[in-house]
Formats: sequence, C-alpha cells, structure tokens
Amino acid sequence: MDITGKSNPNIKTLRALYNDKKYRYECGEYVVEGVTAVKDLSEENVKRVFIREDEWENLKGLFPSVPTYCVRKEIFDGVADTKTPSGIIAVAKMPRPKAVFGETVLLLCGVSDAGNVGSLIRTAAARGVETVICAGTADPYSPKTVRAGMGGHNYVNIVTSSDASEALKLIPEYKIAVLDMYGISIYGYRKVGKTAIALGNEAHGVPQEIKSRADIKIALPMKQGTVESLNVACAGTAALYLLN
Repeated sequence: MDITGKSNPNIKTLRALYNDKKYRYECGEYVVEGVTAVKDLSEENVKRVFIREDEWENLKGLFPSVPTYCVRKEIFDGVADTKTPSGIIAVAKMPRPKAVFGETVLLLCGVSDAGNVGSLIRTAAARGVETVICAGTADPYSPKTVRAGMGGHNYVNIVTSSDASEALKLIPEYKIAVLDMYGISIYGYRKVGKTAIALGNEAHGVPQEIKSRADIKIALPMKQGTVESLNVACAGTAALYLLN
C-alpha cells in the first residue's frame, strides 16, 4: 500500500503518535523507529509498519501479517524524529502493566530527561530487573525515550504513576533503597528481599516523600575534589550492577 501524500489518514495518525502523549495513551500505541529496534519487536505487538520507498525491497517482509505501507521519501523523512532516518517506523501496542513486579523494582521519581529514562529502562532490561515504575517522569513511550531504550521496552514491565505517593502505594511490601549522595557507601550494603531502588530528578534528586519512606540511603563513592555528582542514568546503571 503506497502513501504519496501528507494528508493520508495513516500519516496524520502517525504524526499524532509522535507528538501527542495524550493521544498515545488513548490509542494504547507508540512509535518505534529504526531497523534494529523494529526488528526486536514481536509481530503480535506490531499494529502497522511504514517503510520509506528506497528501503521497501529490503524491509517489506519483516512482519508478513501486519499492514505495511510504502511511503514516499520526503513524507517519511518529514514524519520521522531522527535526523537521518533508517527507513522504517513501526506502530506498536503498549503492553498492559503486569501486577507482579518481581524481586527488584527500579523506581524513577521525576526523571525529566527522556534519554535518561530510556537508558535506565535499557539497563534494567540488561540486568534482568522485571519492573520499572515511572513516577512523574518523562513519558516512557515518547519516541526519544523508546530510541534510548534500544529495545529494553520489550523486556521490562513498565508501570506509570503520576507522582511519588501513587508509586509508593504500588509497592507497600518493598524495601526502599534511595540513591543519595549523603547515604552510606554502596559497597557496604547488601540487598536482601524485595527492594525498590529509587532514583530522582536530575536537578533536585529523590523527593522528600520517598526519602522519608526509605529503608536505606546509599551513595556511589566519588573521589574528593572532582565532580559533584553523576548523571542519573550513569548512577542508576552503576547501582543496578552493584546491587541487583
């Protein structure tokens, strides 16, 4: 099926999924861009596929049972979110969050940068963390977050909540380990039992509500006289590898 005009209804819908968070959640769909990320999707979760005309012959058979559109180059590139699109965009179903969270939860509180949220979802997947709770963070299903996740969304139970209070209600039986620069050294702590590892906003850290509920505050030691802090995605990655 060829798409040659900007006014095509499928292109309008695709553009809305790129740009409108509310629309994404109303539809229960999100956009996955790029050959590697699209190939990582299971066919049952793919709703539609858009392939740029110059890549049609190379990519048209990826999902035989899914509606697939050949899109004129200038229209495809005008919709795509990357500067140099690789030629394929898929619309995928948002998975329904699971009620069972697993032994370790990554709790993100107010992480505002989509790239950081995506990177942490990717790390959680790599470490076998089953659930990531996004409490007042950048949208975990925005195009930028999904790109940074590099397929991690396919392996992690992503749960969204509006704020820290709502997030805490989801994990009443979990110990809360807050990553905080004034906590004890991470090398002196051993995780036991169900634990939620909490990370906070890039500028303001973990909200007080989470800190007051914390069972332990842990820090990543840094050499004195050097940097004041680590990027939240870097700190979270180190914590997941040392604790999980």
